[in-house]
Amino acid sequence: MALTHSNTIPKTYGMNYNLAYKKYGSMKEKLMDNVKVVNECWELDGKPGSHGYIPITYKLYRNTSHRVSYETFKGKIPKGSCVLHKCDNRKCCNPEHLFLGDKSDNIQDCIKKKRVNPKQKLTLEQTIEIKLLCLSGKYLHKEISEMYKVSRPLVSYINLGKTRKRFNAWRL
Repeated sequence: MALTHSNTIPKTYGMNYNLAYKKYGSMKEKLMDNVKVVNECWELDGKPGSHGYIPITYKLYRNTSHRVSYETFKGKIPKGSCVLHKCDNRKCCNPEHLFLGDKSDNIQDCIKKKRVNPKQKLTLEQTIEIKLLCLSGKYLHKEISEMYKVSRPLVSYINLGKTRKRFNAWRL
């Protein structure tokens, strides 16, 4: 079977699948063609991913719109760095609203702006306490789960570092 444009781009690109067919000369051109300005924020049209950010794909390169915008307008993002928002709008990709920080800066920014998941039962401090209790070896996961009124699998996930992905800096 000969490769044609319609079967070279997988449908797994989600919301941006149709955009992948349009010919763009550069990532910057694609980004700017799909941005609308709302209160000084540049919001990319599209559906946010599970992480809350709008993904963008160009020539099989896929990343979140705010990271693509930072790389396009300000330069390379050092390994391990996070791109943070001054405006606290996850849809925004205005380079003037973006700045670099490490994971610790990201956590502090989250705490300062009081960004929490409404479904979240544990605070960051409680999660750290659970991790430390697990590391101490003095308590079973079942006992810890009863102390904090959460499920035993959640305690296990915290111990293994599989939860709180936004807070990787506290991993012990």
